[in-house]
Parts: sequence; C-alpha cells; structure tokens
Amino acid sequence: MTLPVKKPRLPAGSLPFAGTFILYYNVGMFEELLHFIRSYMAAGSPCLFHRYTGLYCPGCGGTRAFYHLFHGQFLLSFIYHPLVPYCAGLLIYLGLRHIIHAIGVSGQKKETAISPSPGMGHISYLRSWMIWFMLVIVIANFLIKNIALICFHIDLLP
Repeated sequence: MTLPVKKPRLPAGSLPFAGTFILYYNVGMFEELLHFIRSYMAAGSPCLFHRYTGLYCPGCGGTRAFYHLFHGQFLLSFIYHPLVPYCAGLLIYLGLRHIIHAIGVSGQKKETAISPSPGMGHISYLRSWMIWFMLVIVIANFLIKNIALICFHIDLLP
C-alpha cells in the first residue's frame, strides 16, 4: 500500500519575507555580474579562435548580447548573438511552466520528461526540439557572420 505524497507548503507569511530576501540578494548578484561584464568588454575580446583564425567562433558576440539584453536593448542583443535572447525567453517559459506545475493549477496537461532532474520530483518541460533549435541558431549565427566577413568584408561584430 502506498501512501499519498503531500506537496510541501510554506508556512503562512513566510513567502513575502523569503521573496524579498531572494530579490535583494539576486539584485546585488546581478549588479556584480553586470560590473564584471562591463570590465570584460572594456578589456577587449580574449577569444583565441578569433585571434588566430580571423573568423568568429560560434559563441562570438554572446557576452555583448547578454549585456545588451539586460539593458533592454533586445534587437541589439539579437543581432550580436540570437541564442542569448532565445535562451532568456526559454528560461522565462520554463520557469513559468514550473511555477504553474508547482502550485498545481488545475487543467494543466501532465507531460513526460525527457530528462528529469534527479531528486527534484518535478516534470521537466524542456523538449528535444528546443535543444536542436539552439544548435541551429548557433550554426546559422556562425555561418552568417563568417560569410559576411569573408565574402563581403562586413564586420557584423565591430
């Protein structure tokens, strides 16, 4: 005989305190991360692939894309590296799906996981097509930027 498993619930009144603490902690960490990225960008790119071949690596532009994304410049972020805004949108989507599943909103179709996290006990909403689409974005970004650089002498990442 198996016993029903109860979802753990937070004590009443603890959520606002925990949420406020997490928000302030993450804002501080976010500011430190942006400071690190600013100093990294000011120092120049240490990309060895670009330095020795003259071509862009598949990740070239990712740091600048991340920087511009978090400064609200979504189009510029997409131009530097389209994978960064795609992953940001995917993380928001997956986070909302996890929250909806965690609070147990009725009417949600239960989906099967492709690779559940060990010990998490929740359903993963990351699908294989999402990962394949990431790979397509990286390859297309690599090809477009290098073809523009080699054939047309257009530097898309000044």
